[in-house]
Order: sequence, then structure tokens, then C-alpha cells
Amino acid sequence: MAIITLNNNSLSGVTALPAGVVDANALASGVGGSLVLIKTQVASGVSSVIFDNGSNGVVFDNTYDQYIFKLTNVRSTVNTDIRVKVRTSAGDYSGAYRTTGRVSGFNGGGLDVFDGYTTGMFAYTPSDVRYEYAEYLSGDITVKGAGYSTRPMCWFQFSYKDSSGYQKHFAASGGADGDMIMTGINFYPNSGNMSGTFSLYGVSK
Repeated sequence: MAIITLNNNSLSGVTALPAGVVDANALASGVGGSLVLIKTQVASGVSSVIFDNGSNGVVFDNTYDQYIFKLTNVRSTVNTDIRVKVRTSAGDYSGAYRTTGRVSGFNGGGLDVFDGYTTGMFAYTPSDVRYEYAEYLSGDITVKGAGYSTRPMCWFQFSYKDSSGYQKHFAASGGADGDMIMTGINFYPNSGNMSGTFSLYGVSK
């Protein structure tokens, strides 16, 4: 069989690449299903962290079918729960939510397992996040329904130590119980001031 060698001009005029070959330009813009970093906010002692479409380089509209928020080392200045609400052009959505999930906890000797649910938040921690030690909240939230009239939904998982020393994992989903055009997300502690890293990604189509 003859050996074919390629040079820099060999692929000129090609309209489709063979399987396994990725276009570098597609990688730069995000191939289908990959994550495109939109914005990272590093918070230190703030009352809330807000991502609003069109503000400070944030894209949170129908550009992407889904968005993912990644949270790292999130905590308040006191033992308290962390909360998440949907935002519209008018500010935080004030209507009801339907959010529920399963909590599992372990303190080295005993289990703490229960169902968590709320009508007041899009996503949340069902128990306090301990702030004294570096065992803070990390996790991710996938969101769909940004930028058009619908009832936004999310699914999420959080891992953290609670104020009693239990390692907690909360896997849940939530949804707004009313039609709206979602334009942003608000993260905030129930009390105290919050620190941590919050990154927003778009999931490319």
C-alpha cells in the first residue's frame, strides 16, 4: 500500500472531516456538548453573587440550551444554608418553586438520611454549611430555560460538611412554579456574608 503524506495545503477545499478529526476552530468556540466558560466570580465576604444576562460579560439567554454553574469552597461567615433564586428583568423571582431531593449524611459512626424539599428556592442546602473548617460546599447546578418564556428547571448536587460535622450530599431538582423569562441567577446565604468561587458555563449545542 502506498504511503500518503500530508502537508499544510493537503486539506484545502475539504468540506467535511473524517471521524476522529476535530476542527481547531470548533474547539475554540465549543464543539457540541462541550462546556464554554462564560464568567467566573470569586466572592469574598459578599451578601450575594448574581449572574445577570448582559451584565459584566455574562451570557444567560437562549444562546445555550443549558447552563452549568460550578461552585467551589462556598461558605458564609456563620453556619447557615446557601440559597439560589431565579432572576428576571424585575429582579429575584418572588413566586413559588417546587424543589426536592435526597440528602445523605455520615459522621463516621451514624447516618443521617432524609428527603429535602422547599417552595421558596430554586436550589438550596437543606442544612447549614459549616464555616469553621475548610470543608465547605462544592457542587454544580445545571439550568435550562434561560431567555424565553417557560418554567425554568434545574438539577443539582452539593457536597459539604454541616454544622454537626456530618458529611452531606444533596442530589435534587427544582423548578419555578410559574411562567417567566429567566435572565439571571442569585446565590446568597441565609445569614452572614458569603465567599467562594462561582463559574458559569454554557453547554454548546
